[in-house]
Amino acid sequence: MAAVTEVIAALARSPAWARVTRCGLASAGPVDAARGTVSPVNITAWRDFPVRARAEAALARHGAPVPAVLVGDGVAMAAGTPWAWWSPPASAAA
Repeated sequence: MAAVTEVIAALARSPAWARVTRCGLASAGPVDAARGTVSPVNITAWRDFPVRARAEAALARHGAPVPAVLVGDGVAMAAGTPWAWWSPPASAAA
């Protein structure tokens, strides 16, 4: 969780931080999105870990009391892939 908190702290230093409206979290599964917990099979100390609540607390401490949305890593990869590979057509850049 320290890494997540460090990323939140780093992002909070940006002038754009005031416009944050929510936070997206992804984790290896199993993920219980309804409860906001994760139980990654390769991190035994994180069984039923309340990652969403911890992230929301860190967000609030850094001035952004916004909701966090939790999904599995596969869902995040599928959602992000079009953005990672998309580039505007030449006509859009003109």
